[in-house]
Amino acid sequence: MDSKVAWTCLATGLKLHLYDSNELQLKAARTTIENWLQQDAESSADISARLQELVTFQDLSAALKGVNLAFENMPEQLPLKNHVHRQIHELLGTEDILTIHKSSHR
Repeated sequence: MDSKVAWTCLATGLKLHLYDSNELQLKAARTTIENWLQQDAESSADISARLQELVTFQDLSAALKGVNLAFENMPEQLPLKNHVHRQIHELLGTEDILTIHKSSHR
């Protein structure tokens, strides 16, 4: 998930499961989101409350457990996207939604 989309979700009060298989990428995304929340939040209590709604995962099945909306944002590498989309579809319920991000890079 793009960090801006993740930040928007948290800023509007949504609970967020943030997944990346790369631990460094996951930590960097969380730090970026925290910094944006600090710039936007009205108080430190507000920041803490929002960050409680952010849970990070390196395991896709754990990240998708209990969610109804999954947003995919990854490099435009068709074999990789196909592989990940298959995994996500196997893990999501039939009533759940997967959205994708289409990069303008070709």
